[in-house]
Amino acid sequence: MKSENKLLYLFRKYPSVRGGFYLFICITITFAIIFVTKSLQKPPVITSLTPSTGTGGEVVSLKGKYFGSQRSDSYVELGGNRITASDYTIWTDTEISLVLPFAISDGLMYVVTPAGRSEPVVFTNKDTMPIPSPVDTKTTQPHIQSFSGENLTVGGIITISGNNFGSLRKESEVYFSSKILNSSTDSWISCSDFDGDYIFWGDQEITLRIPDGATSGYFYIRTQNGTSNKVRIDFSKSNGKKEYSDEHTYILSLGANIKDIKTSSDASVTFFMPHPALSAWQRSVTVTESYPTPLLTNYENSIIQQVSIENVITTEQEKYEFKNTFAVKTLAVNTSITNPTAKTQTIAKQFYSNYTKSNNLVQSDNENIKNLASSIVKKETSPYKKAQLIYNYIINNFVLLQENKPLTSNTLDVLETGSADAYDMALLFTTLARAVGIPAIMDSGVIVQQNMTAQNHWWAEFYLDTVGWIPVDPAMGAGLECEVFQPVENPKSYYFGNLDSQHITFSRDINNIKSSQAAGKKVYRPRSYALQSIWEEASDETLQYSSYWAPVQVLGVY
Repeated sequence: MKSENKLLYLFRKYPSVRGGFYLFICITITFAIIFVTKSLQKPPVITSLTPSTGTGGEVVSLKGKYFGSQRSDSYVELGGNRITASDYTIWTDTEISLVLPFAISDGLMYVVTPAGRSEPVVFTNKDTMPIPSPVDTKTTQPHIQSFSGENLTVGGIITISGNNFGSLRKESEVYFSSKILNSSTDSWISCSDFDGDYIFWGDQEITLRIPDGATSGYFYIRTQNGTSNKVRIDFSKSNGKKEYSDEHTYILSLGANIKDIKTSSDASVTFFMPHPALSAWQRSVTVTESYPTPLLTNYENSIIQQVSIENVITTEQEKYEFKNTFAVKTLAVNTSITNPTAKTQTIAKQFYSNYTKSNNLVQSDNENIKNLASSIVKKETSPYKKAQLIYNYIINNFVLLQENKPLTSNTLDVLETGSADAYDMALLFTTLARAVGIPAIMDSGVIVQQNMTAQNHWWAEFYLDTVGWIPVDPAMGAGLECEVFQPVENPKSYYFGNLDSQHITFSRDINNIKSSQAAGKKVYRPRSYALQSIWEEASDETLQYSSYWAPVQVLGVY
């Protein structure tokens, strides 16, 4: 029998032969598909890493190609360690964004996909960079040659030309004149990171926005190599001005502790201690004491401190203390508007669009909010007049509660109940202002009273072109009982556009803090003196603990 006939005979007679043949065909086709697929895939290519230096908690971005539209089994490797899944914020075929782990180290960074491993880029931990050798400040001191700009007023953009500014900004600052009434010394204010005033920084050219609080006078640059020459700048006509006075320095103490700890093995608890915020009327914050030693001194407007518990099942008798002391300088601010009916708001729309959006806290896209806001402002087109109408509506139509409401209260309930505490009024103003397109933020902090106690408090700000951020305190305007140093004759009128120097700000808008541990247990403290998404975070090995946060303590006023 011929071999081909024999094979055909076996194929017909025995099912096992037919099954084996079909299995062979399937395996062959599968391997062919895998081979073709793999041959079509290309290994990832990194074209840039921004920034190439950083510390734990900062965000870096990788640009390139062939990363894959989804992460799946792909990952980024740094210094021989994989970046964990929870640290990626963006993963597309051409861009990866991730939060650097706190225990970050120098090393080569790769993108690894099923198609292969990219060529590496070098990442450097800023905290481990060597200290540079002493330099000759005569040749490296910054020098301003000229500047240019079309709208020379608060919020306007200018470009500064010169030498030795530094290729990276790092800790460098640009300062502008800022008058303080009855002050015998020159006053200065730096550009604001909160407002994103620094647009571009190069060794010979800087582009920035003129900061809130600046006035006609001079500006200069300060780098690690010294201070530049001072250059005269005269502002063009603005729609108003703000005057600062009544400077005070407060010594504040923040304390917390944890106890009754139970763990399954080695564990840790991280505290995110609020750090007072900087603004045009709160210009200086100095940490005078911090215990235990912070992991990061100012991350998302908080001080990160951590305690490690070593392999104990229970430490019910042991207590861990956290303490931070600050020296905070504040000013009273008084705003006067030249043309309240001005309709232009071009700068604010372009650069402060984030503060007109809805989020989990400020629900400005809620239909009830939008309808109410429209009914309040009607056909008014001036941003200043819109804000004033909203402020007056809140004071005239809601009953102010002198005591703060329970932590679980829903702010939108005030639309039905007609009663609101200071938190509700500040959030309601911010929400209604955003609903009609006005950049607005909610402030959280304390008011220092005459008896040197700190009362938790909330107020708001809205942004006006050529003037800057304007403070608004609906609760104080409605008659909140508070022992101010200098009582005002008409609180309702005063607290729209003005603020006393007893207000100490811990948060401007909400601080969305990134988690430090993927599986950590997080604690959020609503309606407190700071608006931040995380206050405490315990590692997964922490079975239980109890925490206590002391009220803000005032140790002194100067």
